[in-house]
Amino acid sequence: MFRYSLGVLICSTAVLIIAACSGVAREARLEQGWTAQQRLLWYHGNQGSRLAPRAWLAALESPADGQPFFTIERMETLGYLAPDANDASGLPIGFAVDRGPDDKFERSRLRWFDKQPGSEPWIGMNCAACHTGEIRNGGARLRIDGAPGMGDFQSFIEQLDAALQATVREPARFDRFAKRVLNERDNIPNRTMLRNALQQLVIWQARVQAMNQSSSRYGLGRLDAFGHIFNKVAIATGANQEGFEAPANAPVSYPFIWNVPQHDIVQWNRIAPNKGVRFPSGETFDIGAIGRNTGEVIGVFADVKVTRSAGIGGYVSSVNVANLDAMEEQLTKLYSPSWPQPFGTPAQDAVRVGAKLFRDQCSGCHKPLARTDLSKPIIAQMSPIWGGSKPVGTDPWMACNAFTYRARTGVLEGGKTALLAGTERFGPLADHRQILTATVIGTLAGKKPQILKTSAKAFFGLPRVIEVAGLAEPENAQKPPEERLALCKAAALKELMAYKARPLNGIWATAPYLHNGSVKSLTELLLPPAKRARSFPVGGRVLDTVNVGFLPEPGKPIWTFNVVDPAGREIPGNSNDGHDYGNAALTSEDRRALVEYMKTL
Repeated sequence: MFRYSLGVLICSTAVLIIAACSGVAREARLEQGWTAQQRLLWYHGNQGSRLAPRAWLAALESPADGQPFFTIERMETLGYLAPDANDASGLPIGFAVDRGPDDKFERSRLRWFDKQPGSEPWIGMNCAACHTGEIRNGGARLRIDGAPGMGDFQSFIEQLDAALQATVREPARFDRFAKRVLNERDNIPNRTMLRNALQQLVIWQARVQAMNQSSSRYGLGRLDAFGHIFNKVAIATGANQEGFEAPANAPVSYPFIWNVPQHDIVQWNRIAPNKGVRFPSGETFDIGAIGRNTGEVIGVFADVKVTRSAGIGGYVSSVNVANLDAMEEQLTKLYSPSWPQPFGTPAQDAVRVGAKLFRDQCSGCHKPLARTDLSKPIIAQMSPIWGGSKPVGTDPWMACNAFTYRARTGVLEGGKTALLAGTERFGPLADHRQILTATVIGTLAGKKPQILKTSAKAFFGLPRVIEVAGLAEPENAQKPPEERLALCKAAALKELMAYKARPLNGIWATAPYLHNGSVKSLTELLLPPAKRARSFPVGGRVLDTVNVGFLPEPGKPIWTFNVVDPAGREIPGNSNDGHDYGNAALTSEDRRALVEYMKTL
């Protein structure tokens, strides 16, 4: 049973909001199984994410214009959604408050005034920030929970870092900042404490940014989540990672997450599974899901202290495992959205033709699933990138990075790779995914009191990520991209270089398409790759009801997705090739019929 008092995490709700463009109007739901109260809990549930103190965010100024930095209006320009009319949080959707206590934390145990308690509120993110969509058509606004968001995470962090650095660097800006943060506590000793604490956060953010630095621009609606998580755990080991920089340069589209608890594998690749532990009571605790979500929280601002030989005590962290469990339980109740009547009824003659085409040509990978079916197990249909009878041929870098990035192990060196189980120990180097697994196991071990309330000792059953021998030989530097790509194409890794196909219920609400968001509409996805747009605008929320994609909106934030750079070279991570299964043989009528049918899924 969902525990409302816990808050919670990962996605948001599915509600149809009929609204005037200038303000809030009446609501009518696209029924997705959640109540209004549950939706609010999802939008702002605390998962233990700690980006910055709330008082600091409220006091920061933008270096670009000197105006307040963290406002709803500014966050909307970065693709994040404003709160609903009945949402009193004052925060964009997907931002949450964490109040510690922080006495055992490391990075975020900052003090900026005398006798400060350890419960000062911090702001972080939860998964609603990335997995809440909105679609507009005329005066209608459809809030689609669990759908891909449009947030530009990369630009948000860059702008935040610039605001923090400018506040440290410029005396007049710091003076205004201190007055707002300290208020009646504004005095010289507290200003000194505030400056020191601010400098600590600036240094931490700069270290994280240096590890993630990439020439790749994610833009609206994409993020290299794996890259950010891997780099965060590499930093947490305390090792100097010079020579092992791992650019977060393989952004993917935020996936839609309805039916996620039913999947045996959740990520685009098959790096880690779900794994349920069933108890005599009949209840199931999904330790695989908790492990996966713990890794996600670590990537978005959790405070985790990795230590040598932590043993049964595990690691101290801010991760709220109880809320992660509650989140996964609520997610089991989320339906995919059905095509809304205000957008017109799909043409029934075309739907009948499309249903047969889909059954004959698509259903082998994209198994049918009724939108209200929340129990049928979903077995991943893995499509190899290269080779096999039906290679998908899409951009390889998300999968290749996940299996080839390495790092120095720092404080983990010499310790058991599974914390308590087995005999294998870390050497001086390890694959990022192995370091992530150890960090997740240690984090969950440190949360035994929360886990034990639900799952006894289930955390000992945490599934290991896939291991491949010979990828972390002791060399002096990270392998360059061309060598890693050759390794991914070689026999040792080729079978793992695959992406998941899944049921397509609700697919109409999830443009742009392919795992990296490189194809703008369902119609274009059914074209031969050479005929797909090599550049298109992203950020509009107006639904193209014919081709099923998004159209730009005047005066709204727009980012241009480019497959190639100005010199005509393909941008790594941005390829729109692949997923071509005889597309040239389809007629325009066939494509229309398939699109009309997919509106009904």
